[in-house]
Amino acid sequence: MSDFVDGYVSRFQKYLAKKGETKAIHNLSVDHLDAYLATYLLSIRKNDDDEYEPVTLRSIVGSIDVNFKEQITRVDTLRRRERLHWP
Repeated sequence: MSDFVDGYVSRFQKYLAKKGETKAIHNLSVDHLDAYLATYLLSIRKNDDDEYEPVTLRSIVGSIDVNFKEQITRVDTLRRRERLHWP
């Protein structure tokens, strides 16, 4: 992932921690992830306290989605290897 994407994901993870969420993003149910994203997107502001443009919010969601899918794929691959007894 790029540093740009990592930054969005890192800020979202910090938001989750402030909300008391201890699970990793990829371990959240889709419903919980959607609810957290909705409240997160409504709460974030630029440094000058202006709201982000819709295109930026879509980019943030896309970055978090990419991270979520990469982590799910990684976990699924590890589980398959365990079932097949691969090193």
